[in-house]
Amino acid sequence: VFRVTILTKKLIEMDEKTHSRILEKKERAKVRKRQVEEERKKAKISPHVSALDVAGATIVQRKKRVGYLKDSYAGFFVEEEVSTVTNEQNSLHDNSHSSSSHANVVFEPGPEELIASYPLLPQCDDCNKEFSTSFLNTHFKEPVCDRCKDTRRNGKYSLLTKTTAKQDYLLRDSELDPQCEDGLMYIERENPTGKSYSKMKLYLRCQVEKKSFKRYKDLQGLEEEHDRREDDQNEKKLKRHKKKMEKLRKETMTGTWLKERKPHTHEFLEEDEVFEEESDEWIKTCTHCGFQIRFEKM
Repeated sequence: VFRVTILTKKLIEMDEKTHSRILEKKERAKVRKRQVEEERKKAKISPHVSALDVAGATIVQRKKRVGYLKDSYAGFFVEEEVSTVTNEQNSLHDNSHSSSSHANVVFEPGPEELIASYPLLPQCDDCNKEFSTSFLNTHFKEPVCDRCKDTRRNGKYSLLTKTTAKQDYLLRDSELDPQCEDGLMYIERENPTGKSYSKMKLYLRCQVEKKSFKRYKDLQGLEEEHDRREDDQNEKKLKRHKKKMEKLRKETMTGTWLKERKPHTHEFLEEDEVFEEESDEWIKTCTHCGFQIRFEKM
């Protein structure tokens, strides 16, 4: 028992010594940290500079600066401080790490204005609100959000087929083709009549109207062009009808047919005369029309 108590006392003494050593190390580290922070505050430098640089460097005071915003890809932006160092200062700083003596590091003042490194979001033309993605912006390059598109889906933001765009708004194929200059964009959808038919090309109504009004000025000019084309079609139909009626009249009128008819004289050849024994008569036929005459020879 006496030996056990002696061993326990020795263990307790060893634990106390190790614990005191650990506390001394921690206290020294805290004191060193406080000293470095006080030196940094006095010099007014960035916390990214090491303690060795603070001890041996001559620091130039600078104005308060604003850093850059960097996308963290986690739903928020992180502000990063910018410290610009010249090439000579970089070489001196590298030499200071290689050698035992540390060179003087001079920091230049950073930018005074905030420069954003991320693009601005597009703004809707109708509600003037920002949006990230939308159907019309991706397919037709029209800056309109999905909410405004749904409210006017039967109006200016509805989709038109190529045939209706050509018939109603009087546009040509070259004006609708996106590969041509100032062409319109479209999306393709399956044809409802059948899979064997070619795919439908759907255009945006507001873009088609804008293209048509650019050519015909306004809605009134478009209606006038419709009326002019309809009148031209009616005139062409009347001309065709008149030609057909004149042709029928010429074919049915007997007066014109008799005038065009020439008088005919029969020609009979003696070589073509044939004797018929049953009737005891001779028959001669016209060489042109085949008319026959029966006669008797005395």
